[in-house]
Amino acid sequence: MTRFLVTPAKLIGVLVITFVTLEVLTRVILYISLLNYFNRQIPEPYRTNMKALHLGALFTKSEFRFDPICRYVFRDGFIRGAAGQYNPAKKSNDEIRILCIGDSTTYGDGVDYVFSWPQRLETLLVQYYPQKNIRVLNAGVPGSDSLQIRRIFEKYLIHLSPDIVIWRAGHKLTDEYNYKKEIGFWRALFLRFLYESRLCRFILVLQKKNNMLFEEKNINSNDEQDEDEEEPDDVSADFQMVQEFAKSKGILKVVALDYLRVNYEEGKIDTDYSYYINKDIGPVVRTVGAFREKADDEPLESMFIDTVHMTNLGTELIANEIFQFLKSQNWLEVTSNKSGS
Repeated sequence: MTRFLVTPAKLIGVLVITFVTLEVLTRVILYISLLNYFNRQIPEPYRTNMKALHLGALFTKSEFRFDPICRYVFRDGFIRGAAGQYNPAKKSNDEIRILCIGDSTTYGDGVDYVFSWPQRLETLLVQYYPQKNIRVLNAGVPGSDSLQIRRIFEKYLIHLSPDIVIWRAGHKLTDEYNYKKEIGFWRALFLRFLYESRLCRFILVLQKKNNMLFEEKNINSNDEQDEDEEEPDDVSADFQMVQEFAKSKGILKVVALDYLRVNYEEGKIDTDYSYYINKDIGPVVRTVGAFREKADDEPLESMFIDTVHMTNLGTELIANEIFQFLKSQNWLEVTSNKSGS
């Protein structure tokens, strides 16, 4: 009777086939789940835009590329434009450049480019200051967190030489103050494997599920902070590290926006504004007031696509709040003479 021998080559072959099979199944399940979510929960015209951004990447070439320090970045450029992602030209001497950094709510996931709040802000500013050369750049990255946004700003976006930086990525401290700017070849290769594999991402999400719920715990409706929350003695938010880095490059005008989340069950809009205030972090624009005022006359669904992404009306509200802040602080009164690097 011949014994079945398991050779290393056979074992490796079985493992590879098993992994590939699970990878394909994971992508199929994700595709079906996302498609079902978009069809059931997201209204048109926002549904079509969200499908185009999120579903295609499961089986075709993604709009993003792996980055060992920043996790991932857009493949074709860091700025959202009317025709897709691009990298802007060198800044002219008379240009006032405003850089908006944040996650998918800054990018404008679901809305057309012209209705993203950075583009709406540019329209308001150009109309109010017709004599000035003002440009607002949308550097939002869908799916990113404050750690990733901070690193993308320091590694790539600082070279765009902004005069004003607007942050919308929450108040949390998630990154190390002095993180490693370079990593070894094998570690980078391993991280890329984790990034490219949806199966590995799914496993990591399951392991970190409790940590990924932090935003639900740290955004509230009453603008009150939990008393037992411990904060570091020095830097207490990724936003502060962005401020310090910007200052070291001569950029003194950096402002944060509060992050909003809808609680449909209770019919209210929560904000993390108080966390900025209680940590003595600023300046910060409190945009939730405009949304709550509008909610007195309009349903929450008119301002939000889901719990965090904004409709055309929502982006209009937030752009107007930022516009009022910039105008009240006279941040546009001094014309920039700094050219891009």
